[in-house]
Amino acid sequence: MVKFDDRAITAVVQIVLYIPVLIVALVFCFRYGFNKHGGWMGLAFFLSVRLFSSPSLPSSPEMPVVITAGILAIVSTQDISNHTLAAVYPVLESAGLSPLMGAITGFLSIVCQFTLAKRSFMFDRGLVVLQAITTLAFVLLAYSASALPNAKNQDDIDQATSFRQGAYAVLAGVYIALVWIVFSAYMRRAEILKYRRQLLTGVLLSLPFVTARVVYSIVGGFAKPTFGFDADGNLIPIPHPDDPLQKFNPTTGNFVLFVACALATQYVAVMIICFVGMRTPLKKDEVRGDVQRWSGGR
Repeated sequence: MVKFDDRAITAVVQIVLYIPVLIVALVFCFRYGFNKHGGWMGLAFFLSVRLFSSPSLPSSPEMPVVITAGILAIVSTQDISNHTLAAVYPVLESAGLSPLMGAITGFLSIVCQFTLAKRSFMFDRGLVVLQAITTLAFVLLAYSASALPNAKNQDDIDQATSFRQGAYAVLAGVYIALVWIVFSAYMRRAEILKYRRQLLTGVLLSLPFVTARVVYSIVGGFAKPTFGFDADGNLIPIPHPDDPLQKFNPTTGNFVLFVACALATQYVAVMIICFVGMRTPLKKDEVRGDVQRWSGGR
């Protein structure tokens, strides 16, 4: 019988909490169109990543099929050990950070629509560039995760680690730029359409929680690799008790810290954005002059 530890149970909890939110996001996507810059599409993508890339780690060592977040089964013809999965898990667990930033950027582009976006590159193409960079970071994280199971030696692990750390460095820069844009928009909120200002407030309220999530992932991303190879070429765990950053590892680090700084803050941020997005009647914004009324929104 397969036993699940605390982290596996949290994966099941995420299913219960995130599936209803994903349904809501998809409903809004179908209602207003799958515009990748529209916020809801980004939120739906983020939620899908969270549900399908947070593997639970069953305690049964003989089980080669691992349930991913309780939904997706990773089936391989190769004999994937728990050591290999545990090495990949921290990368997969943090993979949702990039789509989360992309979702916030999408909602922020709605906030700036028709007003700030027409007056400043930062609020228009600047947000598009940020979304492109978050996609690049996601690709780097995905490559790092896919490279670990195929690692043949320590050099391969070091290379995958470098890609992972590069992705986190990119995300750190994106988040700093995103915070700057949010506060810049807030300072010019008088120029923003009435109900879009309400959406901006929601984005602003979510920032402290997103900040905690970002810091947790980035700090943990620069911790020393917890796996390596022995003399026989087998992948084995390598503890680093002298590394203070290990407590931020989602697999072997402090569990309370993981729940508080990664899972809880992330969920609160998503709920704030989702609730404010649902309650913001964007179609009621009056767009005057030669600006066309936006076809998507509530």
